[in-house]
Amino acid sequence: MTLKAEEIPTLLRESVTGFPDSLEWQILSRSQSQDEPAIVVAAFANFLVRLEETSRDAEPLASAYEAIERLVGAGHGTLVEDEIFREVDETRPATRSGFEAALLPASAELFASWRRRNPHRS
Repeated sequence: MTLKAEEIPTLLRESVTGFPDSLEWQILSRSQSQDEPAIVVAAFANFLVRLEETSRDAEPLASAYEAIERLVGAGHGTLVEDEIFREVDETRPATRSGFEAALLPASAELFASWRRRNPHRS
């Protein structure tokens, strides 16, 4: 699957349930950064962590993990590692465990590789 970097904000906004209505997206809109791929992915990572910690609604989480899988499959693994994996790595162990368990195959493989290269500090 081909996905240009400049298409990432649209992918996340259109495919992740709740992201366009989230506090994280609203902050991006106010700062006029909603077209910057790395900034949008960082905001998405914050959104995902908040969902993992507070939501019982499966749909937003499922759509978030599908979007991560699409990013990895489209060759944007470095962006996923730098913005999403690093953010998740700073969370509580239960949040990290939930995140890891929910990853789809390509993103789970990338996360396992990233964890070997970046063991958690705690």
